[in-house]
Amino acid sequence: MSLGLALLLFGRPPAASARPDLQQVVDSIQKQYEMMQDLEADFLQESYNKTLQKKQRASGKLYMKKPGRMRWDYQAPEKQIIVADGRFFWWYTPRTGQVVRQKADQAMSSNLAITFMGGMGEMQKDFKIRFAEPAGGTREDTFTLKLVPARPQASIAHLLLTVDARQYRTRRIVLQDFYGNTTSIEFSGLKINQGLAQDLFNFTPGPGVQVITPEDFPGGGLH
Repeated sequence: MSLGLALLLFGRPPAASARPDLQQVVDSIQKQYEMMQDLEADFLQESYNKTLQKKQRASGKLYMKKPGRMRWDYQAPEKQIIVADGRFFWWYTPRTGQVVRQKADQAMSSNLAITFMGGMGEMQKDFKIRFAEPAGGTREDTFTLKLVPARPQASIAHLLLTVDARQYRTRRIVLQDFYGNTTSIEFSGLKINQGLAQDLFNFTPGPGVQVITPEDFPGGGLH
């Protein structure tokens, strides 16, 4: 998994009453993202496996802090913790007593979705961007953009980003891979620039927790 999640962006309403064009929307999102130092939000995630035709729902709390810190606390259907501490990516499942650890730079370089959700990407550099159809979305209070990776990615075919048309706050992100599997994440209760403590993004495996690294997987990688 990994979100970022995220260009979760916030700012003032556009000065003009007319809906802005694509470049104005992209520039406003990027500008407000650059002003954000940390964020906290509740999330509701729905994943769809096309092969199995199965949906799974999950929910919890997301925290992000620049540069490159991220924490997803899953509460349902089971507890899981995903932490990016700047050096490593940790994925801990208490039920199994195992935590998967990968170097952060490897996780980011091999997975554009993680990079995006972690707030480490640049929209216009990493993606080809257009309004989703119909242009900008069907609601007057949101914009929906379709982002296609500038370079082919195994983990993501395209991404749909829905933002608030007044404050450019992210309401929803939908990621789809080349197999037709999708992950949709909706955000609520957004709080920004609270000065989140650095300790929130630290992870230390407890006694008896098994640490699994890429070398433990066939091919030496995590996907």
